[in-house]
Amino acid sequence: MKKLLKAPEGSAQQGFHLVSFGQDENLVIISRVSTAGLANITNPVEGMMVYDTTENCLKVYVNAAIGWKCFNKKTCP
Repeated sequence: MKKLLKAPEGSAQQGFHLVSFGQDENLVIISRVSTAGLANITNPVEGMMVYDTTENCLKVYVNAAIGWKCFNKKTCP
């Protein structure tokens, strides 16, 4: 079962979201960034993921032509 967790206050991962796949040892740390902050990612690669704190969604970098897309539906962007 996949679920999104907030990192505990004071932890090394504070400011990130954690995606749990059912066991604590199977976590993925997702970086949090504002929409404006996405411009600071100068060389994104296809499939890169960040949590957009402005739009409150998980964003996936599709390609140079499409850019970043919110991954908030049950289908791929």
